[in-house]
Amino acid sequence: MLRFLLLLFFPISFFSVAHAFEWHRGLYQIDHIDPGVQFAKYGEVASEMPDGDFPLEFSKLAEFSATSSANFFFRASTGILGKWEGPGKISIEAFDHSWLGAGLSDELTRTILYFNKGLLFINAETLNNGSSIIVETPLGKVTALGGIFSIKLEDFKGDTRRNAMIYCYKGSLEYTDQNGVLHALSNGNKMPIILKDDLFKVNTVVMDELETRALDNFNKERVNFIEPDAFPKFENPPLVDLTQSDESLKEDEN
Repeated sequence: MLRFLLLLFFPISFFSVAHAFEWHRGLYQIDHIDPGVQFAKYGEVASEMPDGDFPLEFSKLAEFSATSSANFFFRASTGILGKWEGPGKISIEAFDHSWLGAGLSDELTRTILYFNKGLLFINAETLNNGSSIIVETPLGKVTALGGIFSIKLEDFKGDTRRNAMIYCYKGSLEYTDQNGVLHALSNGNKMPIILKDDLFKVNTVVMDELETRALDNFNKERVNFIEPDAFPKFENPPLVDLTQSDESLKEDEN
């Protein structure tokens, strides 16, 4: 169900320093979820979300799905605000933290999502330098180091055609298509994507005024949530010293 196992480690050079910091799973919070949205933790059967007061906080990987139009608002300790609108499914595959430096002051985060249909809106403005969000789709993946963007995936048109649209409201991002080709997109622009007969057609077009209002609409939808711009708190993990670990292993062997 989940593809996060394929993306466990990023090739970042700082792992060569004396102190190593593993990725630590953070938290995500559900601010609101419409009736009809199914929820399933990894390895479990999907079911309706239990009735209760929002927000709800989770630390396990999960998939959300809907057979009709429904909204799901969430945020993650990694610095992500999001909204998904079905039908379709979306899975939260990674929301991890890592720290550098003796004071654990330099934090990196990574967020990995997958969705197959519908509309996904992401605000990643607060990401630290070097942190990232990756959104995987059946048509390729979107990678951003910050900014605000949305992705709309439509149903297949017949057997061979599918349409998608990526909107970039702030910052910039990269779209990697199924053939491994990179396409860049900057703020104020959109990227229509057409897959037909295994051929990709990708363009870059300036957004019109009506399309740019989507950001204001997203902010208005979140305004009634508790502390709408705050993120779930995640405690710093203990520091791991590779040198001490190696010495301990040698003592155990002797």
